[in-house]
Amino acid sequence: MVEGVLTSFRPSQILLTPVSFKQQSQGVVVLATGTAFPRDALWLLELVRQGYGLALNNALTHSQLQHIAAIDPLTDVYNRRFGLARLHEEFGRSRRSGSPFGLCIFDIDHFKSVNDTYGHLSGDKVLTGVAEQAREALRSEDILIRYGGEEFLMVLPGAATSQVAEVGERIRKRIEEMRVENNGTSLSVTVSVGCSAYPDDQVEDEQTLIGHADEALYQAKAGGRNRVVRYRPATSSE
Repeated sequence: MVEGVLTSFRPSQILLTPVSFKQQSQGVVVLATGTAFPRDALWLLELVRQGYGLALNNALTHSQLQHIAAIDPLTDVYNRRFGLARLHEEFGRSRRSGSPFGLCIFDIDHFKSVNDTYGHLSGDKVLTGVAEQAREALRSEDILIRYGGEEFLMVLPGAATSQVAEVGERIRKRIEEMRVENNGTSLSVTVSVGCSAYPDDQVEDEQTLIGHADEALYQAKAGGRNRVVRYRPATSSE
């Protein structure tokens, strides 16, 4: 029995017809009425069904193409181009509303030696595992981007300065504890993390914020790797 979702409506007649495109099933159209359908209802439904099949196929195809264009195929996170566009939108929103905004860049330490020692397929497994650990540690509103090679960018809308470093440390620890099984060998890696945060870091655009996070990442690398460093503006009293 089909009942109204938002009301107590109980139909007296129901019409169901499959929706397909080129013999591929895409769904079902359900029509319900409290009285009786007009005599030409089936004819009209058939016209709608044919057009709807084409429209639904186009919509699904567009959605799939958008997904392909936006997602890095190996790690299943946003690619650089689409991710930076999202970063631009989110940073602009934060500046207009005056809400805090955090950014972290992390890089897999000595990743080249993983590829050189175990091969690029093993390196791909490590990249996939690192992305999965980072994604699971983030909130639903956060954005994870494969920024390039073994480098990832985390966009943290609404995250205050102290929270940004906490997120970086949480991800650093998760990856340090991760083990990737590879042909009987257990691989482990670490990451270095650089963080920056607005409005403590008074920047005019997101590219400058990225540059500051990258500077903090360089300090983390120079300081021995496997650590989190927060960018501190020169005017900071801390």
